[in-house]
Amino acid sequence: MTMVANKSNIFSIGGLAYSQYYMSTKEMFDAAKTYLFANHSLEALAVDLYLTKAIQTTSGGRWINLGKVQQGYLSSRDRTLTAR
Repeated sequence: MTMVANKSNIFSIGGLAYSQYYMSTKEMFDAAKTYLFANHSLEALAVDLYLTKAIQTTSGGRWINLGKVQQGYLSSRDRTLTAR
């Protein structure tokens, strides 16, 4: 929410042009401009490893480093638990 002070307000006289307020949940999750569980590769964790490899081999898709994907998932999970 953005609030603008009228010209006779003490804040406006002091030089404040506007003030922005955010919900506290947005502050916790948007601090680093990285949203929780936003990585599309996280879906690979739900698919069987052998199926993932078969799809990547036959379709010529890009290989996903499951170690990095799992690390990203755990990081998002930890940030969620810390924010509560």
